[in-house]
Amino acid sequence: MKKSDKMVIIALCTFLNSYIFALEPNFEKDLDIINTKSAYEQGITGQDVFIGIFDDDFRLEHSSLNDQILEALTFSDQTKANYWNYNSHGSQVAAIALGAFNNPIMHGVAYNAKGYGMQAPASLDAFNHIKENLDAEYKFFGDPNKNIKIINNSFGDFVFPILHIDATEDFYELTQDEVEDYIIEAMDQTNANSSIIRLSKEKQILNIFAAGNSGISSPSTLASLPHYDQDLNAWLAVGAIDSSKVTKLGDEGFDMSKPFAFTDFSNAFKGTAYFSILTPGEYIWSADSATTNGFVPEQGTSMAAPFATGAAALVSQKFPFLNGKQIGDLLLSTANSNIKLPKMVLKNITNNKSKKLFVSLIYVDNAIPTMADGSLDWTQINKDRIEAGYTDEEIAKFYTQYFKKYSIKTTDKQIQKYIAEQIDFISDINNIQVSSITKEELIGQGILDIKKAMNGLALLDANRLTLNDILNYGNEQALYYTIDTNGYNATFANDIAQRKYNPLWHYKGGEYSMHDLNVGFIKDGGGILTLSADAFFEGNTIVRNGGLKLFRTGNKGGEIKNSNVFVEQAGTLSGNGIIQKNLYNQGIVRPGNEDLSDLIINGTYTQNGENASLQIDVANLAKNNSKLIANNYDIKNSKLVFIPLTDTFYEKNTKIKLDLGNLKNHLNSFSTIELEKSLTLDFDISQDKESIVFKGVKNGAYDIKNSGIGASLRDIRYKLNDPNLNKQNLYKDFFKNLDTSKDISSIQNTVKSIDNQSYLSNISALIEDQAKITQNYTIFAINNNLSNTLFAPNNDYAQNKEYFWYAAPNYKKTDADEYKGRKIGTDFGFGTSMSDNGQISLNLGASNTKNKFNESNYETDSINAGINYIYDFQNFKVLSAAALGYGKNTLDLSSNPILSSSSKSNYNHFIAGAMMGLAKDFEFNNIILTPISYVNYNYIYQEGFDINSNIFARKVDSISHHTTSINAGLNLAYLNKNQNITTKLSSYAIYEYRLSGKDIKNSSKFIDFSSNGFTQKYELSEHLLTIGANLEMLYPNDVFIRFSTAANIQQDAKSLNLTATIGKMF
Repeated sequence: MKKSDKMVIIALCTFLNSYIFALEPNFEKDLDIINTKSAYEQGITGQDVFIGIFDDDFRLEHSSLNDQILEALTFSDQTKANYWNYNSHGSQVAAIALGAFNNPIMHGVAYNAKGYGMQAPASLDAFNHIKENLDAEYKFFGDPNKNIKIINNSFGDFVFPILHIDATEDFYELTQDEVEDYIIEAMDQTNANSSIIRLSKEKQILNIFAAGNSGISSPSTLASLPHYDQDLNAWLAVGAIDSSKVTKLGDEGFDMSKPFAFTDFSNAFKGTAYFSILTPGEYIWSADSATTNGFVPEQGTSMAAPFATGAAALVSQKFPFLNGKQIGDLLLSTANSNIKLPKMVLKNITNNKSKKLFVSLIYVDNAIPTMADGSLDWTQINKDRIEAGYTDEEIAKFYTQYFKKYSIKTTDKQIQKYIAEQIDFISDINNIQVSSITKEELIGQGILDIKKAMNGLALLDANRLTLNDILNYGNEQALYYTIDTNGYNATFANDIAQRKYNPLWHYKGGEYSMHDLNVGFIKDGGGILTLSADAFFEGNTIVRNGGLKLFRTGNKGGEIKNSNVFVEQAGTLSGNGIIQKNLYNQGIVRPGNEDLSDLIINGTYTQNGENASLQIDVANLAKNNSKLIANNYDIKNSKLVFIPLTDTFYEKNTKIKLDLGNLKNHLNSFSTIELEKSLTLDFDISQDKESIVFKGVKNGAYDIKNSGIGASLRDIRYKLNDPNLNKQNLYKDFFKNLDTSKDISSIQNTVKSIDNQSYLSNISALIEDQAKITQNYTIFAINNNLSNTLFAPNNDYAQNKEYFWYAAPNYKKTDADEYKGRKIGTDFGFGTSMSDNGQISLNLGASNTKNKFNESNYETDSINAGINYIYDFQNFKVLSAAALGYGKNTLDLSSNPILSSSSKSNYNHFIAGAMMGLAKDFEFNNIILTPISYVNYNYIYQEGFDINSNIFARKVDSISHHTTSINAGLNLAYLNKNQNITTKLSSYAIYEYRLSGKDIKNSSKFIDFSSNGFTQKYELSEHLLTIGANLEMLYPNDVFIRFSTAANIQQDAKSLNLTATIGKMF
């Protein structure tokens, strides 16, 4: 961040008013310059990406950062007075990279990324030589749990080793020995820089550095380190431009010929061009850490670097398999270098105290004018400066704008004096340095272009590879760029070129053995990488693992122009592209994109090895198969596999004539010619290997457990060419999609969606509820220990009470394998004693049940009525109960992927139940133990109904089902009496075993195919356990309250019942 002129108290000149314009926050233009919009439109915002930031400190309370920085490691006392006024830099940098999208001023480039901040100590020298601090940054940012791939470093020194300059205090020229000593010290394992270097080398974390703000033609030390270390490639240097002075030429490039478009402070890239880029760095709005929600404008390469860091986070989200170094490669290779340049740029050379040392006039791709004697031609130089736009008036305008942005409280007199001093300064040739650099040394790889970056890698750069990347493959030595897609599928849509090693860019010429080598490409790891543009690199292309697809649209893209292609045993090459040279296959080559398109080899196709396979797609269409078209074929000891594309509809006994082109003449060279097996369809290959025959649907295709729908679907598939069939194409499309699947479980799940047995499972729930009603009535009336009413003739605290009533609201929650359900209801009851030994009660209930299956929802409104009678023979009790119920059901299939419909199915059911059993009490003081045993019977009748859907609509038959079960259990009760309240605690467990009616069977018929019906079977649970507990309280006024809970447990479901009862005896 440049601070020199901000410390000078100045004022506005009256005569310069014509140059002043209203300056408003221009953050949107900064984002537009680097094309962030294209990423946002794809939903790429940095989600699930984690950034490291090494800076002064971070005010986490600021609205831009409070949810964005997950952890900040600080070494300072943040409670000191005015602390955040002097430690604002880190907050500004962090907000540009990942600030929240919650204000109208600015947001981070990757506003959904998260960050980890570490404070750079005020004195790095003191920090560096404390042993325990040396690994602090490595441990913090290298923690694998943080998953950091990118670190922003917006700091540097005032030494410029590539130019042999030390501008710390004055402009001092270093000797070669001094430079080498300085670099050795900077990379020494005994200082904190070693952590940064290790993170890049060992973990491939991308370190992004500000180039520096001294106006020098080369970056400062840390930003320049890859120039000296060939292995340090996870590294970027970032310079600053002024977006307000840049004209965007559509998607083609930029006009940066205006004065100060290249900022006067940003260092250029001499010696670092191949790992440097430009981003906005002038008048950048960001978080003001002196407040918790304010924003201020700043300038500097410190503000430029986090634009690149945010962009790196976007790339990391789009291509999560890339490591940090590869993210840097992608940003560099896609930067826009199509820039219209001025002949000359002006920069102000300053020291660490922001004191101006020189004005630097830098020629770009132009020689420095000289006189015949070799001295500088100052007349021409001054003329070139004026022609480049750096007139006295433009310089005055520049400083006027500067102070309008950053020092608005100055006076006219002060600004007039300051501008006059600046113009006098540049008028003295002793204050001017003149130099010349190339375009690449000024712009690096160009202006950051996120739009192009979203399309993947665009350059294989030998300068960013190492000796370890040299490989002798296919009788050719080359450098290889490897991408491991790690199970992800992705598309690279940029042309991919190569750049050979340039010794001039590396210290002392770099690595001699890398000179003049081509660069090849290795696709590794699971997943498919699609190349939809052209590849121009000249090293080999190797498909080592996973898939590489060449995708061509029309006559464009998917072409490997200068590279032989090798497919290794675990690799697959597919697509409809063009390979201009040779293809060697030891793995799988599959021409086309499962669309019968062709793969063209303009050289020789070689296939050798028992694991090597050429796969040809076949379909019953106008074109019958894909082709591998090569100039020559060399095939030995390998396979040819035909793959019928099942997204085509085949009629039985269809014969597909193959057109293999010149490959036909080499069929005898294959050791094996076979068909890929379909899970549902039966194909065969003719004896002459020139045709494929569809024999029919396989026996057992579409079969699922407990349903005959498979046979019905097989028969329906053969009927789809009936011209009288409605929705013929819809059914054909369905079967095409079904038969395409390579996964048997996917096929079965689709068939299950059509079969939809959920209504049978719902009946099971209804039967179970009915059984529980009679069970509850029994428990309700069996004796004092189980009675909800606390009523019995021999109950001494209820003597002389002949009647009772009660109301019991209840709730049930069910968690079953097939569905989740809830039931809400209320029961009412009235009872009386018929004799000294007998009692009877009548019960009435209403409820609403909702059961949610994966692909269907049921709602049932029910009413039920029951009676129970108990007679005590002194030695044992006889139990009896009966109940009737009615329900109205609504079936909603809107979530079913096949049967979805806006209409719902409505139908009624009727249900009845009865039980008969025995019980006996064993009393021990206040404890009563009661064994129970009874037989239960239930009957349900459900009306038939229609399932209305676009395809596979059907009529479901009515159901009449009987079931019986035997039940046995134990109840334990404890009675506690006091003067006011009688309390009873009880618990019970009842086991039920189903004797008959274990399976529910029913039939359905398809409406569009009336002759095709099928039977479904649903297996009811054979075993059921009920465990319950009750708390009952009888008050002196004969009012009783009871709280009950019960759990029902069976093999495929469990439920919890809660009941609260209030009643009165009289």
